[in-house]
Amino acid sequence: MTPIRVVIADDHPLYRDGVSRTLTETGRFAVVAQAATAREALAQVQRAAPDLVLLDISMPDGGLATLRQIMALSAPPRVAMLTVSEEDDDIMQALKAGALGYILKGVGARDLVQIVADLAEGRSYVALSLAIKVLAAMHALRPAARPAGQPDPAGSGHPAPGGAGSVEQGRGARTGPAGKDRQA
Repeated sequence: MTPIRVVIADDHPLYRDGVSRTLTETGRFAVVAQAATAREALAQVQRAAPDLVLLDISMPDGGLATLRQIMALSAPPRVAMLTVSEEDDDIMQALKAGALGYILKGVGARDLVQIVADLAEGRSYVALSLAIKVLAAMHALRPAARPAGQPDPAGSGHPAPGGAGSVEQGRGARTGPAGKDRQA
């Protein structure tokens, strides 16, 4: 089995080394580069061509700007934010810019390994406490929803969908490549 190639970008060397060690000790991952600044992260991504990037939002040169630059590459890797920020604006900007995951730094080692493996397979991940915020923000942006199963008053004849995108108790919300929701 070929290891999943990862770049870790965080301005705290001790944290970066701990994440690197956690991932490499499993044998499932190869940390091909580390970066202390967002600018260095972009250069490492271009040089190492990883499968996945773990990128901190709050680092020198700006993690969100670097996320956008990475996503603009001709063949961008999957990117997940690994951060302490629980700010609604950071979450929404990261997801809109193309982040596949939003992981809080308080995550345990075992959970991090599973989350990173899932992300590498194309699944998305948002910490449960943040998923609830994201869903609430998305709901606030939509026009008023009609009850599930009720016909469209505009006359399309299509009933409102029911149950999609629900979040239950657990550590996080994940979706699979085929759009199948699953609980962490």
